[in-house]
Amino acid sequence: MPEKPYLPSPYIPHPSGLMHLPRVIEKCRRHLAGTLSADYARTLGRGFDDLLCQHLGISFDVILGAVREAGTDDEMLDELLRDRFPADPRAHAWNRKLVQRGLEGYSLERLNIRKRELNLTHRDDIRTMCDLLEVAEERLP
Repeated sequence: MPEKPYLPSPYIPHPSGLMHLPRVIEKCRRHLAGTLSADYARTLGRGFDDLLCQHLGISFDVILGAVREAGTDDEMLDELLRDRFPADPRAHAWNRKLVQRGLEGYSLERLNIRKRELNLTHRDDIRTMCDLLEVAEERLP
């Protein structure tokens, strides 16, 4: 289970409309400050972070670089990301893909592995990877 303090919920959208992006930004900020826990550090730029970058057609270093440049200035960060992201980030398509991860195929296999690792195989209500994060990070019982 990840250590507290947890990251923002993957369901929270950024002003661009992209869900999970606030979580990526917070991971980057903690990484740059040297305060990112080992649990979160092992997924930095991987998993959903990488899938989001693939969706946007950018490398993870683009987001990390923007966070580094903006520091804690959210307005500057939003402007930098707007300049570096596609004009239409297709937030609706990304958000649908994100919330459906775990319903089938490889992502379902991965969900079942993570549920076993967290002793949550009895939880039939955890149907997606986002659901799993919500439970693991204590936002849902």
